[in-house]
Amino acid sequence: MTAVHDVASQAPAMRASTAFLAAEERRAVWVVIPCYNEDATLDKVLAEVARFGYSIVVVDDGSKIPATSLVTTPAVQVLRHCVNLGQGAALQTGIDFALLHGAHTRFEALRPGCVLVAGEVLASASDQGLQ
Repeated sequence: MTAVHDVASQAPAMRASTAFLAAEERRAVWVVIPCYNEDATLDKVLAEVARFGYSIVVVDDGSKIPATSLVTTPAVQVLRHCVNLGQGAALQTGIDFALLHGAHTRFEALRPGCVLVAGEVLASASDQGLQ
């Protein structure tokens, strides 16, 4: 979870490049956050990510303390696996949920700069050795 927080801390630089997206377009972009026993950092991460205005779904992958009891950030959707199924399953659950709730499935559906935003996030994660 620290990796997400480190990327999210780049908010000022990324906010400038995402300013062209209207609020409605931002809500059509979903951020899927898998978590497992992240009670110490989850709410801080969500607060940082929520500043971008994207839709957020957290998938609790069988944590000892359910994420639903930890999330205080408004409008964050929380799903829970009863047992730990692994990061891949948590990501797939989150992606499936986002698609069912109107997530864009193609970059062409958004303005061209969205590809740059994704590139910035990946570049930032790579620079920090998070990939």
